[in-house]
Order: sequence, then C-alpha cells, then structure tokens
Amino acid sequence: YAPLRALDLSLDGGAQQPIAALGALIAPRISGDGRFVGGLESLTEIDGVAQGAPLIVDLQTGTRFLLTDPPAASGFRWAR
Repeated sequence: YAPLRALDLSLDGGAQQPIAALGALIAPRISGDGRFVGGLESLTEIDGVAQGAPLIVDLQTGTRFLLTDPPAASGFRWAR
C-alpha cells in the first residue's frame, strides 16, 4: 500500500499545505470533525478474514495511536 499524506487545499487556488504524513493506512476514514483519520495499519488473514491493527492519526499533531484492544479488526468506522 502506498503511503498517504494529508494536505490543506485552499479554495481560492492557493498552494497545497502539507498537514501530516500518514504512512500506509488501509481503508482510511476521516472523522466527522476532520481532525482524525483512522484505518487499518496492515492486513493479515485471521481465521479466513482479512484483519489488521486499528490505527488513528491526529491530523493536528501528527500523533499516531495504534490500538491494542481490539488487537485486530476487519474494518474501521467512526461512531455517529
């Protein structure tokens, strides 16, 4: 999987401003407030199902949070 980057795009045609380098993130989802992006760090097959470790990245600070409980998930979705 290719590394992802988050960019701030100006609506008036200005230059792109880099926000954060996210690294490889599978099935990324942006939080409702736009501050976080979450997804799966990698995929492995567990009991016949593709699963991976859930990872959340804070786009304001660049901090990465690798979740350990659950240790693996088959998808990522923000709660409403």
